[in-house]
Amino acid sequence: MSTTVFNGRQPPQQQRKQLSDQLDRFDHILDGLADGLQAAITDAAREGSRLAVREVIQEVLADPALRAVLAKLAAPIPTRPTVWSRIKATLARLKVGIVHAAAPVVVPVTERVKGAVRAARHAVRTLGFAWQLKKMLAIGAGIGLAVMGVSYISSHGVAAVISGIGGAITAVAVQAGLWFRRSFAVLRIA
Repeated sequence: MSTTVFNGRQPPQQQRKQLSDQLDRFDHILDGLADGLQAAITDAAREGSRLAVREVIQEVLADPALRAVLAKLAAPIPTRPTVWSRIKATLARLKVGIVHAAAPVVVPVTERVKGAVRAARHAVRTLGFAWQLKKMLAIGAGIGLAVMGVSYISSHGVAAVISGIGGAITAVAVQAGLWFRRSFAVLRIA
């Protein structure tokens, strides 16, 4: 019976385990134990603290003498108002008096300011609408100039056809716009 030698080694099933492999395995086992021990200590400390606090609270609530001492500690102690609190109270009363005295003057001014703000908002909305129309007007002017150039270069017959098509499209667009306007007016009322 002969044994086969693999690259100068014994066959895999007969190889000896290396010391470094054993040390690495032992290191992994110790790391796992350390992690588990840390979690166990944390859980035990949490549970012990919870039980200790529960026992203290139960003892305090069960003992009438301790409850009486806590009640005395919790009772508010009457104090004289400090200089700062008196100054604050005086300033608060002064503020109320000024507000009542100034109300007849302030109310009309605030109404005028609100009216000016409403007018400014309306102007901004109007300018915003005109700004939105800018693109539509630019496209219309560009198409108009292109049609004008083609009509100028072409013969009278082609210019007449282009003018007829342009007039028809314009009439349809105006009618559609009026129809949308009436439809939205009905929807706003309803």
